[in-house]
Amino acid sequence: MSVISAIRSRKDGNNFAADGGMIERIIKKDALYERLKQDILLGHYKLGEQLPSEPLLAARLKAGRVTVRSALERLEKEKLVLRYQGKGTFVANRSDREQYAGKYLLIYFDPSDFSSSTLHIMPGIEQYCAKLNIQLTKIPLTLIRFAGYERALEILRQDCYDGVILLAHCFTGKEIELKILNALHLPVVLPHAVQQDAAVTGFATLYYQSHEAAEEAVRHQVSLGLRRFATFHSIIRNEMPFLVFNYPPVDYLKMLRANGADASPDLLFELDQTDSDSVERALTALRKAKPEIRSVFCSSDFCALQVYQACAKHGIRIPEDLTVMGFCGYPGGRILAPSLSTVDLQYENIGHMAVDVLRHSEEWFGKTVPCLPTPHKLVPGGSTALGKTQF
Repeated sequence: MSVISAIRSRKDGNNFAADGGMIERIIKKDALYERLKQDILLGHYKLGEQLPSEPLLAARLKAGRVTVRSALERLEKEKLVLRYQGKGTFVANRSDREQYAGKYLLIYFDPSDFSSSTLHIMPGIEQYCAKLNIQLTKIPLTLIRFAGYERALEILRQDCYDGVILLAHCFTGKEIELKILNALHLPVVLPHAVQQDAAVTGFATLYYQSHEAAEEAVRHQVSLGLRRFATFHSIIRNEMPFLVFNYPPVDYLKMLRANGADASPDLLFELDQTDSDSVERALTALRKAKPEIRSVFCSSDFCALQVYQACAKHGIRIPEDLTVMGFCGYPGGRILAPSLSTVDLQYENIGHMAVDVLRHSEEWFGKTVPCLPTPHKLVPGGSTALGKTQF
């Protein structure tokens, strides 16, 4: 199965149920590839040894030549074999495998604060590219925009990249970087986007399942008896419409109601992300107006961290006096005492997925580009530990 298909199958195991022939072809192609790969890695074929010809391999392995050729192409892409026209296919020496394996461009939204997902996805991209011996060049999106269309296109063409990772999201379609990247005619992957970005940009898109992840966090709190909680949602004012976990506020309240949580509009707090005191003010206002509400659901772990700080300042104990639920999976949440309950969006894995999708761009570039969900995981912590017994 292709990498793209494998990722899709984790989301929906029935994607190919309607075409049994397709399933059979994928299984045969994958099985042949894995067999040849294991034969090489286990030393059944020695370093530098020539593999049997395609017709001979097809006969020995009882497979079609197209299937054999596809497996050899994958092995060549992974630097396990070298193929020479008119000579044949040879097992790559270790030095051959360590040679240049591609050149990617990472264009990233230059974050203005530590809470930006960019800072936490980039290391996964960098580490995985280094592991695969892929040369990675990083350029801030602000620099691309400042250079302008003609200059940026001229320089990027000279650098001969194999693909681009664009770490930004919520595009309108009018951004200059989209025009530049389309003119480069290279495969482009958006690692941390919203579903609408796929249609707007035409690029391969990995989107975070904000609705599903938020709903899982709500169900977790309700299961602990924390049916009534305030939602603290940070936004940057005047940048985009007010959304709560990508829901319009009315739809977010409907989701709360559907999952058994209190959907009172006055429990929804809109916080200014640029105002460092907004969380403390919201917490103070909540405890004054609604002292019976002893739980907070934060739109990010960084917002939750500010709740921790405000609680420490005002002598509020977590979770005895207030339970706190985060969202995003910032690694520092485990260091807090008590540890933060959160939904981990798995930023490092997102970086790995983006590189893998780009590495296998021959499966989709110029065809139907993938639009794939990224995984998330509920991580219960001490910050909601008293839910069942105390509330």
